[in-house]
Amino acid sequence: DDDDDDDGSSSLTSAATPTPPRRNPAPPARHHVTHEKVQLGMNACGVECCPHAAYKRLVAVASYLHVPGDDDDADGGGGMESRVGQLYLYNLNKKQPTREKRRGQLYLYNLAPTASKRDDEEEEARDDSRGGDGEAGEGKERADEATIDAGKAAMNAIEAAEKPWERWTEGWALVPAAAPLETRAIFETRWAPARYNTEKGPKLAVADAGGYLTLYQIDADHARDFPKYSLPYRGVAAREISKVRCGGGGLGMTTCVDWNPGDGSQDAAASSTSTSENPALAVVAADGSLRTIAVREDGALEVAATREKAHDLEAWAVAFASPAMALARPGQVIFTGGDDAAFKAWDVRANFGEKSAPLFSNKKTHGAGVTCVAPSPHDCHVVATGSYDDVVRVWDVRNASKALEIGHVNVGGGAWRLRWHPSQRKLAAAAMGGGVAIVEWTGRERVERKVDEATGEASLEYEISFGSVDKEPSYEAHGSIAYGADWGWRGDDGDGDDDDDD
Repeated sequence: DDDDDDDGSSSLTSAATPTPPRRNPAPPARHHVTHEKVQLGMNACGVECCPHAAYKRLVAVASYLHVPGDDDDADGGGGMESRVGQLYLYNLNKKQPTREKRRGQLYLYNLAPTASKRDDEEEEARDDSRGGDGEAGEGKERADEATIDAGKAAMNAIEAAEKPWERWTEGWALVPAAAPLETRAIFETRWAPARYNTEKGPKLAVADAGGYLTLYQIDADHARDFPKYSLPYRGVAAREISKVRCGGGGLGMTTCVDWNPGDGSQDAAASSTSTSENPALAVVAADGSLRTIAVREDGALEVAATREKAHDLEAWAVAFASPAMALARPGQVIFTGGDDAAFKAWDVRANFGEKSAPLFSNKKTHGAGVTCVAPSPHDCHVVATGSYDDVVRVWDVRNASKALEIGHVNVGGGAWRLRWHPSQRKLAAAAMGGGVAIVEWTGRERVERKVDEATGEASLEYEISFGSVDKEPSYEAHGSIAYGADWGWRGDDGDGDDDDDD
């Protein structure tokens, strides 16, 4: 968190909460403030803030631990290694302000004239003429040294004090909402769209190193007061609904998952079931495969379609296109990225057989594996990608057969995860060794509705102003590899209304 509090935005990475500075022509020096540090039992590898207003404080944190030498046959891996994880659920709550004490000290001095160099020389000459040994001068020097030593001792005592001063402070804390859930090592967690919510709570999809996609129902418990925090403490429970094997070959790891946003409807009555033509989720795996997943009426998951070897090497990223883009061009579009440095787009309507071709495939731009793909929630034909080459790129995907790079910026480390700000054209980038970077795109997409005078048919035209892609100061307080970053909700109450959504 920077030291200004007027834009109300905050960002989460693992258990830390940095806030990016605002963009200014000549920004003043800023710094990030860590509100909370939470030490997990395993390596923190991802964080997801719930996007739904009723559960805006809920935060899912994933962990991962590789333990060599253990037999993994129980999970179907068949290798002499074990990858285990834990799923944590927290409430992002505002701390109660605490009063800080301010301390001081009073010093008393004698104000005396300072002898000049000439006076010192004349005094030494008088001592020499009297045959003296300058004992008076030495005594004065010893007195001065004693005064200096006393002053240093006083300053050291102040600096050694445990809390030399205190003041009024407030901040944000991650309050445990449930006991850690033992899982396989987690690669990705994603909250389901609102249409999948029930009266009990939201749903969460988890992709793990065992090759499974697991769906959890988050059941809200009773709220109760928690004295340290200003908001009610909400306890929850994670209950497994269904799981399906999605990884195959080699390590068989399921590396990424995304939900189909549909038409963006928030209607609670909307159907939460899906079909092969309208899948609920998409997943990729370490064997390079892409799968779409349907949710049956009973809530069970099933593989709807599979494209083996969607990538020549490990596939790391998958994301559904913006709902507005899907409406502009009939049929759902899925983006993927892999260790073969390829950024691809696929038509869900097409059969994902061995001979099915992507809508486009860019293998020349990224200098290393494509690790994440993030369609913009603000501009339907704008997509961001991250790569092991330390670069975040922004793309224009209006042309179904070719993506056009708009701009890029180096974030100082491999861009493992990207998350768009809910209301601004900014990205939180988990840049591995580069910490957590904030990337801003200054362009925008404009949509114009036009009517053909001859036929009377209406159509939409899209225009993108490219702008620039800029990096703001990074948050590096983790001191280790940053694998997750997301934007958290911020506000003063816990009722789900009228809070800043960032």
